[in-house]
Amino acid sequence: MLQDRLGLSERRACRVAGQHRSTQRHEPQVAPDDAALRKRLREISELKKRWGYRRAHARLLEEGWEVNKKRVQRLWREEGLRVPQRKRKRARLGGNADGKELRAERPDHVWALDFQCDETADGRQLRVKRELIRRFEGKQDVTDREVADTQMKDLLDKVARKYPDLERDAALGKIGRENFRKYVTEQPAAYGRMIATKMWNIWRRGSGLTMRADGWIAFHYAMLALAVLGLGVLAWRRRWEALVLVTLIGGITVLGGLLLAVPRRNVPLMPLVLTLAAAGAVWLALTAGGWLAERRRARGPAPEGRVREA
Repeated sequence: MLQDRLGLSERRACRVAGQHRSTQRHEPQVAPDDAALRKRLREISELKKRWGYRRAHARLLEEGWEVNKKRVQRLWREEGLRVPQRKRKRARLGGNADGKELRAERPDHVWALDFQCDETADGRQLRVKRELIRRFEGKQDVTDREVADTQMKDLLDKVARKYPDLERDAALGKIGRENFRKYVTEQPAAYGRMIATKMWNIWRRGSGLTMRADGWIAFHYAMLALAVLGLGVLAWRRRWEALVLVTLIGGITVLGGLLLAVPRRNVPLMPLVLTLAAAGAVWLALTAGGWLAERRRARGPAPEGRVREA
């Protein structure tokens, strides 16, 4: 470049650039397998889009190529191969016509739907979306495909037709308040039993299918019993932390009973429950050890054996 633009000699251009003159006469030797190696790297990149040159080099060695990591890195860079950056998930637009993200402008304007199933007082699973399809579309045998193809927006529109003079969100809010007042005023005892049973359903088993085995159920109840013991020990020693923990656990339990009583509601509380269970187990072990020591001291010293004469 210095020779072409400034008209310098090769000797002077190399002196300015700090390079040896032999570097200007050396022609790089292309390896015989260079084209095939580049082609294979492009194939690996297309097949494994999350792979970099290191894993591509390992795959080449498994296939029998004799190539070092630096050469693979150089060819990988020259071919313009790179791991694509992860794209952020697009915001859910909620069926907005202008294609913009829906932002709440007033109470009950934007709803986040997170109900798939609920559990009745007798422990029966109730699929909410499937039940809405049966009630408002008149279908008794609803297949999984129909549940997946049915838009929740259309179902909510049909529910809101009870009050055609109101907007959908206002009508749904009014229906919910009416149902709550109806159950509380007309059937308070039944409503209270339902809430109590649903709160018990939150804690009576684990959140996964694995936790429903007999052994895991026993472990689950043992942890809950130790956690209650640990909480009782804190309250007995008049620690103010007990009031905070009782408020937190009780508040989430009551809220889960009023909303959806599924076992996964207790998942955020499980680290706290396990900590309390550990405290209860330590207190139980210390108490049992002290009781055993008291019994040994109450029995008195052990009788000395007869000393055998030499």
